[in-house]
Amino acid sequence: LGCEAMTERHKKYLISRKYDPKYLEAKYSLLGTGPLSIYQFRIIIPIFFNREIVSYQARDITGKSKARYKACPKEREIIHHKNILYNIDNAKKKKIIIFEGVTSVWRWGDNTVATFGIQWTTRQAAHLLSYKTVIIFFDQDDRAREQSEKLANFLSTFGVRTIELSAIEFEDPAEMTKKDVQYWKRYFKI
Repeated sequence: LGCEAMTERHKKYLISRKYDPKYLEAKYSLLGTGPLSIYQFRIIIPIFFNREIVSYQARDITGKSKARYKACPKEREIIHHKNILYNIDNAKKKKIIIFEGVTSVWRWGDNTVATFGIQWTTRQAAHLLSYKTVIIFFDQDDRAREQSEKLANFLSTFGVRTIELSAIEFEDPAEMTKKDVQYWKRYFKI
């Protein structure tokens, strides 16, 4: 992959999105790639399950790539990323917030997870069955709202209390201020 510690270029990208690169690097074990990698100029995002790296995702930092995110090739994954949830190891309470993407998790922290896009799988949803309440916070477009509703219905059939939020009522969860995130985490008792 050509991974190394994040360079200033990676850190500037994160700072431009109002993230603390030092914190994210330590908390989520982020790495960076340069021009010689097959994942040129990307942040490598390890995906952990039971404290072991089982896959990864790569986020473009240039704004020039057609694909903002690239997934680990299936043959290199220990567990396919669509069979697990990002940050599940840091979701210890009985209430959890689920997002589409990892950057929302970075903004919101512990007790939040991501599905790696709006398309969720039953294996991902099965990880949520042990939670008492699942707050689903997908984006505002019609497809995302449809997937949110399907996930809520699926979880409800197993007795999980669900709350659906929409970026129509709230701003993008990955772009919220620290103050707003703290307010909503207190409000939802996360």
